[in-house]
Amino acid sequence: FFFHQELAERYAPLLRLPVSEVGGALESIRAQAVKRGRGNQTFRETSVATLELLLPRDAKKVTKTRLDVSAQQVVDRYSITSQAECVVVQIACVCAERRLDEQGVKNHSKVMVLRVSDGELKQQLTEEEEERRSQEESVQRTQKGFQILSERDGSEDPDTTPFLEIADQKGNPLKIPPTEKKALILAMGFHEKGRALMKRKQHDNALCHLLQADQQFREEVLFLRLYLLQSLLSYIEGSDSEARLQLSRVESLYARLRPDSEKMAQLMALGFSEREARLGLRASRGDLQEAAIHISTRRQEREELKQRERQKRRTRMEAISALMELGFSQRDAARALHHADGNVDRAYAILLDSSQDAQATNNNTEGGLLYLGFERDSAEAALRLTGGDVQSATQLLLDSQGVLSPELLTPPSTSSSSSTPSSEEPSSASSSPGNRTDSELVSEVLEDIAPHEEDYLDLTLEEESELISAMKAYLHREPAHT
Repeated sequence: FFFHQELAERYAPLLRLPVSEVGGALESIRAQAVKRGRGNQTFRETSVATLELLLPRDAKKVTKTRLDVSAQQVVDRYSITSQAECVVVQIACVCAERRLDEQGVKNHSKVMVLRVSDGELKQQLTEEEEERRSQEESVQRTQKGFQILSERDGSEDPDTTPFLEIADQKGNPLKIPPTEKKALILAMGFHEKGRALMKRKQHDNALCHLLQADQQFREEVLFLRLYLLQSLLSYIEGSDSEARLQLSRVESLYARLRPDSEKMAQLMALGFSEREARLGLRASRGDLQEAAIHISTRRQEREELKQRERQKRRTRMEAISALMELGFSQRDAARALHHADGNVDRAYAILLDSSQDAQATNNNTEGGLLYLGFERDSAEAALRLTGGDVQSATQLLLDSQGVLSPELLTPPSTSSSSSTPSSEEPSSASSSPGNRTDSELVSEVLEDIAPHEEDYLDLTLEEESELISAMKAYLHREPAHT
């Protein structure tokens, strides 16, 4: 009492209130703290929570109840005659049929019970259904839009066909595999849409989009290594407190990402590989049924991708053969198709333009030699022998006084080479020592590339577990690291 009186006398002048009024407020705070403490002790010992019910007509009741009962059971104790009750906990509306603890109700929560008539309830349910449908439609439209953008490569006019490009902090485009690029664009697209909705105060709809962003690109296993490395770096730099903070994040993430061995065994018993089981459980956050669906979906997607790639290669080879039948070489046809994004008509136009340009260049160079006074046959032969180099051809004609031997004037036979360009070009290319070296280098680096596209996420976490144990040992050493 004397302590309260002393506090009241100290703060009453500051608050410009009577000492008795400040003293009464302090006593009320003390009584509520004692009451709350007793309620906490009761909840710890018996799991019976204390709830403050704000009933219709300004009635207030303090009730004790377990949290594993439904909201309706609590409301029924006070004989509130209405067709339905909307139970509001703090700012969230809870379902009357579901358990309280499943909906975030805790010890000492304040619960407001509102009467809702049949008409009001029907209208409320209709509004909620319309809102849910609107959110689903918004998510679907967002996903479809960003899927379209993720599949565009910028080859068309950006003014009429917009596309997205992933760049670094300096604006330089990043080369990213198509699958990862699509996932990143979808995730970032949902995130940006969610942020825009938050600015418009549409928080429920924003949450739906942000959750989709999290589902589109789950790279937590990579962040585990990042946090672990950050913890190790902080320890090396002498910041033990920061190292412990990062290590706690690592341990929390590690516990969530470490797959359950029993669930993995069940998935493997269904015919899935160890890799598929591990990745599936991580993608589904440990849900066995969802993991099995995820693995089956990924298998189907990979098979469809293989079929599309085979069809793409088949179409490309057919297009190259068609261009070769028109007299172009295999290499030129392949390059033209690449620049034309596989369009045969565009590739033919590119080849035709380049042939005309080359012919014009040849005519110009040949015309220069004729202008110097050399014969046409000799000029053509000299250019052919020197690969079109005007200077070398001129020197050759000057050395031979403008007259070449009949053997050099006769062009080599081209019938066999033109008829089978596809067979000769690869053999000549492969016979070159330089090309053999390039092929060996390519084969060497391909051996180090993982055949599975999700290999970068397939971590067993064994190394991480060992490093976590080592870090904990370092940080618990005495004296403390400095």
